Amino acid sequence: MKKVILNHWREARRNDEDDDRINVELMESRDFNYPYSMPGLLGCKAAEIQGGQIAHSNYFDLVQKAHLTEARNIADKEVLYDVAAEAGLDREKFIKDFNSEAVKKMVEDDINLAKQYMVNSVPTMIVNKEYKISGSLKYDQLKELIIKNYM
Repeated sequence: MKKVILNHWREARRNDEDDDRINVELMESRDFNYPYSMPGLLGCKAAEIQGGQIAHSNYFDLVQKAHLTEARNIADKEVLYDVAAEAGLDREKFIKDFNSEAVKKMVEDDINLAKQYMVNSVPTMIVNKEYKISGSLKYDQLKELIIKNYM
C-alpha cells in the first residue's frame, strides 16, 4: 500500500508549485508503516475545539508539513502532540481533547458527511454542496474548472 500511496504523492508533486513541499524520496526511506488518516483527523478536530477553523487549518498545514516535507510518522500520537505545540495550542488540553469520545464522535460525523458526498479520495472539493472535484490540480486548472462549470 505504501508504494501506491507514494505514487499518489509523486503525482501530486507534479502539480505542486512548491517543489520542496512533497519529499517522496524521504517518505520512501522511512521504515514505519504508512500513516493512516484517523490520528490526523482527531488532531485537526482537537485543534478546532481550541481555536476554531483557523486553528484547525494551521494545525492541518503543520501536520502536512510534518508528513510530506519532514516525513515524520503522523500516525504516532507523540508526533501529533508535538505538532499541536508547534501550532501554539495548549498541549495538555489538546491531548485531552484528542483522546476524548466527543472528538471521536465529531470525526465520525465528518466521515459520514463525506460518505454522503461520495468523497473517496484526497484532495476532494465540494462546490455549492452539490458538485465534487477530485484530484490534484494546479491552481489555474482548478480556478478555470470552477468558473466554467459552477459559477
